[in-house]
This record gives sequence, structure tokens and C-alpha cells, in this order.
Amino acid sequence: MPAPTIAAIPAHLRSRLDAAEIFHEVLERRWFLSEAAGRDVGMQAALRDYVDRVLSAVSGDLVTPMPRIADQGLAPR
Repeated sequence: MPAPTIAAIPAHLRSRLDAAEIFHEVLERRWFLSEAAGRDVGMQAALRDYVDRVLSAVSGDLVTPMPRIADQGLAPR
């Protein structure tokens, strides 16, 4: 369930990557940590580890804002 996972990300880090990318990376982190531990570590542990070790190291905002329709010359006439 992505919404609670994204809501648990500290506000100042949420804009570093798209929400879908963050969720996907937390799932991957859970898999890697679980493999290393030999058991399912759960989403909370994966999320904490991801925020502490990965997301906090991402520099700046890597999300490309969606272009506005008016900027593309597609505004209604």
C-alpha cells in the first residue's frame, strides 16, 4: 500500500524522487534486507533503512516537474 509508505517519508525528503519511485525502491530495499537477514524484515524496517541510507543521500530534487499545458502551446482556444 503506497500511501502510508509515502506518508511516512519525512516531508523534506518527499520531493527528492517521484512517489512511485520511492515506493518501488523501498520494496527493493525490503527484499535485499530480507535476503540478508534470512527472514522478512517488514516494510517499516525497510522504510527506515531506505530513508536513512538511501533517500537522505539523494542530492537535491531529481523529480522533473510536469510541463504545464499552457507551456506546450496546447491551451484551449
